[in-house]
This record gives sequence, C-alpha cells and structure tokens, in this order.
Amino acid sequence: MVSKLRFTYVVLLLLSLPLFAQEWQQQRIDASSNPNEWITKTSQWINQYDQNRQFDKLALAYALQSEAYRYSGNETKLIETVKEGLRFAKLADSNIASALLRINQTWYHLQRGQLQQANASVIYAIEHAKASGNEDLFIEAEILHAQVMQNAGDIAQALEILEELNRDANSSIPKLQVEFHSLIGIIYTDVGAYDIAIEHTKDALEISKKHLGQWDVSVLQ
Repeated sequence: MVSKLRFTYVVLLLLSLPLFAQEWQQQRIDASSNPNEWITKTSQWINQYDQNRQFDKLALAYALQSEAYRYSGNETKLIETVKEGLRFAKLADSNIASALLRINQTWYHLQRGQLQQANASVIYAIEHAKASGNEDLFIEAEILHAQVMQNAGDIAQALEILEELNRDANSSIPKLQVEFHSLIGIIYTDVGAYDIAIEHTKDALEISKKHLGQWDVSVLQ
C-alpha cells in the first residue's frame, strides 16, 4: 500500500512539473494552436520561476510566452516579452531561450517591414542556435534568415541559404519542413517558376494539415 502511494506521488509530481515535462518544440506548437491559454499558463510559470530565481526556466518561459503573443497578434506584448526574456536568457546563459526570443523578435520586425532590424536579430538567432548545439533550432534560424533576404528582395541570397540547408541539414520537425517548403514556394513564385512553387506549397500544406495547428494551415490555404 505504501509503495503504491509512493508511486502515485511520484507520478503526480512529474505531471505537475510545468516546464520541460515535454519537449519545448512541442510546447511551441501548442502555444501557436492555443495562444491565449499559453499566455495564461506561461504567466503562472514566470511568477513561479521568478520567485525561485530559476533563470534558465524563466528565460524559456518568456520565450514560449513570446511565441504565444506572436500567434495571438499582440505585437506590443510580444516585443515587451522578448526584451524581458532576453534579460534573463543572458543571466542564465541560455542559448536556446536566446535563439527562440531572437526568432520571435525577427518576426516582429519582419511584420513591420523593419528589414535592417530583422536582419540584425536573425543573425543573433543563428549565433545562439549554433552555440546551443541544437541542429533543428539552427535550421529554423537559417530558414528565417532566408525569409528576411526574400523580403529584402535578395532572392539569390535567400535561395543560396535554402539550397545549402537542403544539401547539408535535415530536420524531422514538421514545422520546419513546412517553413522550408512554403518559403521555397514563395521564392519560386517571385521568379515566375509557378509549377515548382505550387509543388512545394502543396507539400507544405499536406505536412501542416497532418502535424501543425489551424493557424499554419489557414495561412497556407
């Protein structure tokens, strides 16, 4: 009876751990699908980790919250969250949190047409992603770099980045596969190669329907 109670306690304890109980990549997908829920959830984590001075978890909680704010469309809160999160990411020396925050900062600047600022923040994102040793995060930052180049009208540089990724890197994460194919689709549309563009966009939509949230699917549709 005692051992059974002890086992139950351990299970409940593990389930109660808010951050790192599941992979942060999956948490990002959840935040994109239910941003308001994750804004509330991460606010609770931030209060908890701030009180306990757990700066590494605090920085990642801010990164996840910035993701939720980005998908909710609240740009003001997004950039406020990024700035605060970067402060704790620096204290914790967390390259993963820094890369995630810089990625969301880059999207903020892109949506506002601030291409110079977007390029600066994505370079930081690439540096932190590379330092983290997480290949998927590095691939994401490089894809975003190609997006910045495409928005700036430098199609050749954007294609060079994507071709290098296609040759040297591979990710099993559906979100990155979608971003890769959809961006190539956009670029080939820009240069008038519509057949190739449509095929890549179809690939992106198929992956999105199987693995990602409704927001991503609606954008591709």
